[in-house]
Amino acid sequence: DGRRAEIGYWIGRPYWGNGYATEAASALIAFGFTSAGFEALTCCHFSDNPASRRVIEKLGFKATGNCSCWSEARRIQSPAEQYELTRRDWRQLTRRRR
Repeated sequence: DGRRAEIGYWIGRPYWGNGYATEAASALIAFGFTSAGFEALTCCHFSDNPASRRVIEKLGFKATGNCSCWSEARRIQSPAEQYELTRRDWRQLTRRRR
């Protein structure tokens, strides 16, 4: 219905731990809620990727369940965890951070 979108990111191993995923996802979230006008954003991470889980949770996403996603690098469907962030929750988070 055009009110929801999924965001995603991929960071090469040499660049892990530098905050790039958090910074990139933050920009996507801000764009999605301000310029694009979405009411909710979703994302997921592979279940065996705790670093991505930390990024997603740090950004305010809430877990909504499990799924599986295609992994091009692995060439298989891999278990994943789904998350959602609403515009309302994002606004509250951004107000608290100021």
